[in-house]
Amino acid sequence: MRWVLTQVTIFMLLVAGVFVVPGFYVRWRATIIAQEYEPIVQAVADFHAETGIYPQDANDLAERDGITIPENVIISSYGLISIYGEAVHVSYWFSETSDGWSCSFGRLSYPPVKPSRKVVTGEARLLAALAEYDRRIEFYRDDKQHRSAKMSLLRSAGRDAEVYEECQRAKEMYPDWCLAHLGAALYATEEQRPGAEEDLKQWCDEHPAFIHYWYLAWYYRESDQIPNALDALAKTKGCPLEHIDNDETWVPSAFAFDAATFACSQSQPELLLSLCETWSNPQGTYSHASSDIPVFRTAALIQLGQFEEAKAEYRTAFEERGKRSGWAKNMDALGQAISKQDRTFIYDPGLPYEGFGEFSPFPRPEFDASDLRK
Repeated sequence: MRWVLTQVTIFMLLVAGVFVVPGFYVRWRATIIAQEYEPIVQAVADFHAETGIYPQDANDLAERDGITIPENVIISSYGLISIYGEAVHVSYWFSETSDGWSCSFGRLSYPPVKPSRKVVTGEARLLAALAEYDRRIEFYRDDKQHRSAKMSLLRSAGRDAEVYEECQRAKEMYPDWCLAHLGAALYATEEQRPGAEEDLKQWCDEHPAFIHYWYLAWYYRESDQIPNALDALAKTKGCPLEHIDNDETWVPSAFAFDAATFACSQSQPELLLSLCETWSNPQGTYSHASSDIPVFRTAALIQLGQFEEAKAEYRTAFEERGKRSGWAKNMDALGQAISKQDRTFIYDPGLPYEGFGEFSPFPRPEFDASDLRK
């Protein structure tokens, strides 16, 4: 009996060793790495304290402060530093609620880094961040993301005139950049708007693409020009649905879903069928078919009074939904409209996810400056 207990004890100790010892070793090694690379994390903390934003990557620290970052250190613009040691990966997260070090076995007890320089706040932070964006715009002349980040921060602070001016400068440097033309139209004054609006329309006609015409239609919708919005969406016919600009904030199917929803709301079945036709043949990276297409086709056929075709498409919609999930909701309402032969029925597919209807062509600002609005 004692021999059996001894064997069990040894077995349990071995099992504990397999799971516990590696954890102790990794945490010990990760703590040594944290101590070794703490000066780099300190530099990032001080950079953020003085500029109000995090460095885009290691080049920003090298350019601004002359700090050389080893190749095994990755710095991201959202406050994450990754350090790749031998068989051990250590991370440092900058967060308003939980700054600190971590490894594959969880958070480390090594103390978090605090800024050693004065932290800019309020108006001073806004000005410091804008100055840093200007430095990046000059240094990374071929990288448009720093201009869009600056535009986004100016928007957050309610500086519409400066957003317009930044877009105008961007149009001169990057004439093929959609956001510059769209942003100028969005933030133009009443006097500037006719010219900016015509410029956006002309630019879209010179750069025909489904998503470009969606932007134009969205602009018209935002300015309550519904007939012009419908005309813009009609121009998507013959334009493939595809990812075309690197700064798109939605996937192509999301643009198609929104366009179809708008066509439904305006009782435009012919336009809706045209949009579905384009949507059914997506191109490029995001070329997967959507199970929402037969749902919208059903809605269009109901409004056209083609109820037998609507029944068949409705069955197809449920068959497709059985194969893969989709965004469109309220499908039962379509069946009821078919049964009643109600051509006045306006289908509401709902939103794919919370916040979908709050579209912005600009990226999210690195920090909220809305409290500085005048």
